[in-house]
Amino acid sequence: MRSRIRLARLFFLVTVLLTMAFSSLAAPPQRGAQSGTATGSGGAAATVTQPDALLGALGLHEQAGSLRPAAAPIQPGPLSEAGLGQPPNVDPPALRFLPMVLRNHPEPMVRYLPLIGTRYPPKPASVGAQILRVLPSHGYALAMAVGLQWVRFDAFNWALIEPVRTEPPTYHWEAVDEQSLVNASAAHMELISVVRHTPEWAQKVEGYACGPIKPGALDEFAQFLAALVERYSAPPFRVRYWELWNEPDVDPSLVVDGDSEYGCWGDLGDEQYYGGGYFAEMLQAAYPAIKAADPQAQVLLGGLLLDCDPTAALTGTDLPTAAQQPLGTCQSGRFFEGVLANGGGGYFDILGFHGYPPYDGSLQQDLQYGNWDGRGGVVLGKIDFLREMLAAYGLDKPLMHTEGALVCPEWSPALCSVPGPDFYEAQADYVVWLFIRNWAAGVQATAWYTWEGPGWRQGGMLDENQNPRPAYWALNFLTNELARYSYTGLVTLYPGLQGYEFSVTGKRVWVLWAPDQVPHSITLPAGTVRVYDKYGGDITPPGDTLSISSPAYVELIP
Repeated sequence: MRSRIRLARLFFLVTVLLTMAFSSLAAPPQRGAQSGTATGSGGAAATVTQPDALLGALGLHEQAGSLRPAAAPIQPGPLSEAGLGQPPNVDPPALRFLPMVLRNHPEPMVRYLPLIGTRYPPKPASVGAQILRVLPSHGYALAMAVGLQWVRFDAFNWALIEPVRTEPPTYHWEAVDEQSLVNASAAHMELISVVRHTPEWAQKVEGYACGPIKPGALDEFAQFLAALVERYSAPPFRVRYWELWNEPDVDPSLVVDGDSEYGCWGDLGDEQYYGGGYFAEMLQAAYPAIKAADPQAQVLLGGLLLDCDPTAALTGTDLPTAAQQPLGTCQSGRFFEGVLANGGGGYFDILGFHGYPPYDGSLQQDLQYGNWDGRGGVVLGKIDFLREMLAAYGLDKPLMHTEGALVCPEWSPALCSVPGPDFYEAQADYVVWLFIRNWAAGVQATAWYTWEGPGWRQGGMLDENQNPRPAYWALNFLTNELARYSYTGLVTLYPGLQGYEFSVTGKRVWVLWAPDQVPHSITLPAGTVRVYDKYGGDITPPGDTLSISSPAYVELIP
């Protein structure tokens, strides 16, 4: 024991000396080739820069190929909401994330600065967000600091890139935000790039860019995709994941206008499959073109809205879901089966879906929204349904939850039109619910919608000034606490609590919370060394009894 204490003290001294040494260095060294340009036919130039300026903003510089603390670590700006600027009982960020021996810990343990590179412990592989533009003014540095692995980006609008059909085709690459693509690639973020919107000349339903492509233009769409993938799969963009349309399982009559961000391939006239069969025809034209241009490309079936469960009863009490379905049936829920029934299962690699609970003063809509309650709720229920449907057609595809967040309800805007502390605390709780459960369920990626604030129905991870909300700090602690960890199983020791175990060599972490949001008193297991709240505040009790409602992290040494 004494030798371990001496080693811990020595490690701490070395860490302090190294930190002082690195902090005394000058500005980040200049790289030999930091920039270039990427141009193409009709395309604007995009500057290819490595994110050195952003590293400086994060309090880092690069030394010998790895990232180190600089002289002035980042200090987060205040939040616009009064009283929500700093998570309670948490060290200042400059202290919390410098390499250090864990304070007051019986065993030497190390904390790490949020990584931007590959030489620090990798962050959880499934954590992502939708970013409207991958630029410093849109919280890019904060995304890098928290360790986002996935960025969903509304990248390619076919209607803007090819507004007029010519022979040979004329593609207006200047309509693409190439700088955002370059920035994400330079930060080693994996891009999920959405391709959507049908030009007027190719529309099957006139006036609806969000809707289907007419049969005579499917070959032209495939030709467009081949050119798109050839251009943007290469450096400096390196796009590998291509999501075809966004929420296609909506009928055009249900969208506000034809340029809606929804897709609208749904077809109320197709009583059996709601238009899913025709979407399969598009996939059958698109998939071979994408794979021919880049065999390593991964094609996502556009994030399904899945308004309701077609296998469960739908009643008037399931509003607002029931109001969008004819005769109280879940017609739109059969869109995906239509894709599979028409042979579309072999023409996508990954299945995307969306799921949001609305805030009703609690998180209970996550478990009860619409008619998904019988399967586990608006997220876990959809996962269960999609896997069941894939299995029915002999398929096993990865899932991505490409949009999710806790948002203000559409049926009661006054409930949080001006959100208060209770909403933001619930949103921070939901960050843990969402990312931890999806990780445990084997979902390949989960994207919070949106990163920027205030966001759709106040769902943004940042506020309107692009400063962190409490949800950000909850995600920040999650990604740092569970860096290098693997999911190992459910924790079933405590009735009434949801629990998940993660492990790394020599250490385990239990993530626990109460789904009913009522405090539960538990006896901590033997081997507990520390307990943290969702922000990383130390809530270790003096004894072995702890009250849990909001998410807590229990660190154990086997």
